[in-house]
Amino acid sequence: MDDYHFARARSTVKKSLNIKKVLMSFLPLFVLALLLPFLLALIVSPTNIGFLTRADETTEITIWTNPANVIVDSGVPVELEILAQYDGDQLIPEVNLSLSSASGAVLSQTEIEYSTPFKGRAVLGKVTVGGLAPGKTTIEIPEGSVQINYLNLPLTVKTNGTNIIVRN
Repeated sequence: MDDYHFARARSTVKKSLNIKKVLMSFLPLFVLALLLPFLLALIVSPTNIGFLTRADETTEITIWTNPANVIVDSGVPVELEILAQYDGDQLIPEVNLSLSSASGAVLSQTEIEYSTPFKGRAVLGKVTVGGLAPGKTTIEIPEGSVQINYLNLPLTVKTNGTNIIVRN
């Protein structure tokens, strides 16, 4: 029996390369080559890159009395704390303010001077309110009476007072 083996010649026609497929496979390498100089520049000389800019800086100080609402019996004095909150970058060097009362309440002091620099929360002082007649009265900090000395930043001042209800 004769044994026949057939040999085929390989195709001499080259398959065309899909350029798009090749470029897509090297795309991550191209992106890395583009970004690498910028990443190296940030590592060598880092800059202050942050999400808060100068426009976002807090330029507001809030001053309030604590507690905000009080219910007391007639003839019982009330002690209030005057607090301030400022979250800016600079220190507040000095704060002067006045307190006012309605309905003839007697304040132990009407002027508060706080000369210790602070940022964050600070207790500016304490005030005792006496001479309370039955009814409602309010202890307020007029925004116009707040003076922040030695600071060259424009600040917005917000104030909140205390409502006092006096029972018989």
